Amino acid sequence: MYGTTWGTMRTKIETELDLLEETFFTQQELIDYANDAIDDAAREVLLIYGDYFKKSYIVPVVTGTQKYQLPADVYAHKMRFLQYKNGTLVYKIRKIKMKNIVNVQAPDDYYFDVEQNTSASTTDNCGLQLVFWPPPRETDPVNGADTNTPKQGTLGFHTLWYLREPKHIVDDTTILDIPEAHKFIEIFIKVKIYKKEMNPLLQTALDSLEAERGKLRESLDVMLPDEDEVLDPDLSFYDDFYTSLFGSDY
Repeated sequence: MYGTTWGTMRTKIETELDLLEETFFTQQELIDYANDAIDDAAREVLLIYGDYFKKSYIVPVVTGTQKYQLPADVYAHKMRFLQYKNGTLVYKIRKIKMKNIVNVQAPDDYYFDVEQNTSASTTDNCGLQLVFWPPPRETDPVNGADTNTPKQGTLGFHTLWYLREPKHIVDDTTILDIPEAHKFIEIFIKVKIYKKEMNPLLQTALDSLEAERGKLRESLDVMLPDEDEVLDPDLSFYDDFYTSLFGSDY
């Protein structure tokens, strides 16, 4: 289950549906079906247990540089927590109120804002960037000045926790994401194939897909920590970012 590659799943599906010598479906078409399935499964995961995709990122701060692009794999700008840590000094970095920007002094605790990067050459994250107030007074010891290959897994001066996007399939060597959803993904692909073939087994496959969706939800529900009795709503970006994730007391 864990470590299953797309090539293994594809071969299984083609064998079961007698598609090994079939030219009606291209390899790219099957990959597209699989990626649609992954996106569908990811929505289920985020509705029930969003922290399944939680990931940390050390913002590669450099002394005097105020603005930093968000990680490329942030899912719909869903950020959980932003922390400052330097020795024994640890605190949550809160969003700054616009009226307070004028009063920021160099030695103050850090605050953040989010702005559009209108000069960005990429559309990743809609060009959104983190802006620190005051500008960083230090260069991160983990990343140094290498902003292209920030390391992960170690807390830096400015560490962001966020929800990542599910991994999409590129080729046969891609390891399938969301192991709990592998059966769901497999049946989803079969439904797509049956629809194109106008196969009489389509309705049976659709019923199996919904049954597997229910099993996926049950498995995710079991994974929730005991204290999480109330699920996070799927809020819009601003509510999600400014209120749910960083609190209402900034």
